[in-house]
Amino acid sequence: MKNYFFISLLILLACNVDKNGNRKNEDLTSEKEKKDTVFTNLVPTQKFEFKSNKKYKILGKEGTILEFSKNCFKDYNGIVHVELIEAYNYYEMIINNLSTIDVAGNLLETKGMIYISATDTNKNELYLSKPIQITFKNGNDIDYNLYEGLKSKNSVIWKKNDNRKLIKDTNKYYAKSLIGHAENPDENISIPIYDSIEVSSEREKLFLETLNLGWLNLDKSFSLNGSDITINICNDCMNEYSFYLIAEHNSILVPGEINKKGKIEFKKIPKNIEFKFVALKINKEGANYYTASIDECLVKGIEDVKIDTISLDKLKQILKSILN
Repeated sequence: MKNYFFISLLILLACNVDKNGNRKNEDLTSEKEKKDTVFTNLVPTQKFEFKSNKKYKILGKEGTILEFSKNCFKDYNGIVHVELIEAYNYYEMIINNLSTIDVAGNLLETKGMIYISATDTNKNELYLSKPIQITFKNGNDIDYNLYEGLKSKNSVIWKKNDNRKLIKDTNKYYAKSLIGHAENPDENISIPIYDSIEVSSEREKLFLETLNLGWLNLDKSFSLNGSDITINICNDCMNEYSFYLIAEHNSILVPGEINKKGKIEFKKIPKNIEFKFVALKINKEGANYYTASIDECLVKGIEDVKIDTISLDKLKQILKSILN
């Protein structure tokens, strides 16, 4: 059975409304905070710039596509600076303090999460007056929906965006068609004759667009019913750790928290999905972790915890391999 090791990082994210009624993008950790933490280079941010009066397409390193129409920013004409973060594996999700939980506390199953911010040359936040088009890595699955990120106590949770459109996507290609035979009397054989014909096929395609930047998620509701669970823990051993349940095959990440009785609580966990329990923190020397099966935790509790240490490079390699 595989062990999954996790890393936690506090990134302060905000989702609110300014005095003009515009929704603010979630703020990344400030530049000063970035310089004061060992996590500075753990969150790879991709940067782009373009003129606001021109169309522009961004292709992220992981495969995200963002399409900006010309003059799509409210009351602005100038150079636009865009930052993009892609989170398509558990390593990227954990270090960005993400989850797969909606605002009602229900579980979601993700196809990937992205962060988008746009500023002017003076680093003032820009707002969209026209929606941008988004294509997630490997395309937009029609069974999924776009969700927008909101800050919660422990992580980023998700609110459904209702701008969902299914459009017809026509694919044209050419195929050979047998139209007859030609006889070759010298060799006493029949030679087939082909013609090339155009063939069209149609399929539904999920079209995603949004007026709100910040954290965005391609998710679907996880339909299985679940119940709350608590895990006994030795507080002295696990002080300052972050706690997660992770599903290997369903792309579900659930953060937990310690209640007043010293137990870790996880909400609405389905019984027929295999989860791993993970406790983890990092420091300058590397990552400290503890991992066990959820069944083992529920039956025995966590009393005598053996904390192991792994390098950040090794941790990154292990986490990235799970969803890829």
